[in-house]
Amino acid sequence: MKLRLISLFIICSCKITFAQNAYVDSLKNWLDTHTTIENDSLRLVNYYQLSYRLAEVEPIEAWKYAYELDKLALRSKIKMGHAMSKINFALLERLDGNYEKSVEYNLSALQIAEKTGWKQGMAIAFNNIGEGYKEMHLYEKCIEYTNKAVELNKILGQNIEMAKNYEVIGDAYYRSGKYRLALYFFKKGFALTKNNHDNYQIRGRLLTD
Repeated sequence: MKLRLISLFIICSCKITFAQNAYVDSLKNWLDTHTTIENDSLRLVNYYQLSYRLAEVEPIEAWKYAYELDKLALRSKIKMGHAMSKINFALLERLDGNYEKSVEYNLSALQIAEKTGWKQGMAIAFNNIGEGYKEMHLYEKCIEYTNKAVELNKILGQNIEMAKNYEVIGDAYYRSGKYRLALYFFKKGFALTKNNHDNYQIRGRLLTD
């Protein structure tokens, strides 16, 4: 059986870029106009979102916001902020190819998220740990951790996050030569993106004959 990989882009890239830029600009504007201590919790979230959104397009700026988040978490003593900053650092390290360091940051974020009861943070950390192990070619560990993210996202009703989880699992199976399992999980992820109206790109990848 001959197999080939097809990438399906669900949202037009020009619309994604416009929406992404508008969202980033709105976050920056909010940070510029809300500088008082009572806004610390929301500032943490906005720093987190900015670093995440800029990670692949403006990594230097993404690092800047990750450090700002970390400093604010230390000053404000908001524990969830420490988990957010470690998730940001982990993503940036993974994009730099530092997979072991990325996994370490995510494991640390997971511990903090568990202590604070931040379930969405736990799901994000589980998925990102899976991503790191996938890049290290530790596919069984990747699938183990990413499945934990699936379980949490099911409880939280986060279909798009589950779609991302299924893509990670599918890619792990694909890289390990288990094409039928890869196809199964790619299709599961793709099905969850059909009614997506979020402002970022969701990609479903399908294996065909």
